[in-house]
Amino acid sequence: TPGSATVMGLLFDKEKKVQLLIDGEVLEAEDFACHPCVNTSSIKFRTKDLVEKVLRAMEHGYIEVRLSDGNAQTK
Repeated sequence: TPGSATVMGLLFDKEKKVQLLIDGEVLEAEDFACHPCVNTSSIKFRTKDLVEKVLRAMEHGYIEVRLSDGNAQTK
């Protein structure tokens, strides 16, 4: 359903089949917001916490992309 494709959905990717791509401009922002797997509510937290705590807790990495220049760096 709409709102179900969210970074929080990585919690259910136990087999690590999903590659997370995050635009560099998103990583530069202080805060990050997303739906918690349903589109009836939203959560907001620090972007630093997303990459240093949330993704680590879910044992997922990410690939930083720059949509404006086409380069990607795996983190």
